[in-house]
Amino acid sequence: MRPFQERWRVSARRRALLWGAAGLALGLVFVLGRAAARMKQTEELARARFENESVEARVLAAREQELHQELAALGDSRGLEEALRRKFRVAKEDEQLVVILDGEPKTPLEPQQSERPSLFGWVRNLLRGVTSETYTRP
Repeated sequence: MRPFQERWRVSARRRALLWGAAGLALGLVFVLGRAAARMKQTEELARARFENESVEARVLAAREQELHQELAALGDSRGLEEALRRKFRVAKEDEQLVVILDGEPKTPLEPQQSERPSLFGWVRNLLRGVTSETYTRP
């Protein structure tokens, strides 16, 4: 062999060590990449939950303000009377109560018949067709 080739010749032991180190480095890159992807996914989930909670907090704050206004209105006799009239649909003796319904009038609900036939319904239907009038013996 030439001196140049001998200098770059790697023994089998060193070659195995180099391949092991390369495999370990690739494994480490894979594990770290997977951990980073999971951290990003967790961060996005936390951000979405935070946004949902902040929207819910704003809605609750607006509802709290409405309730405080209703409570202040119930403090005087006029507001209390208005709340009672609205909730229980009551009127004074000389007043009439008019209820306006939106949309088409609804028909009273009728009990619905089962679409599924009863267990022996087919037998009854069979026997209805075979009566003494229609069945004659030869």
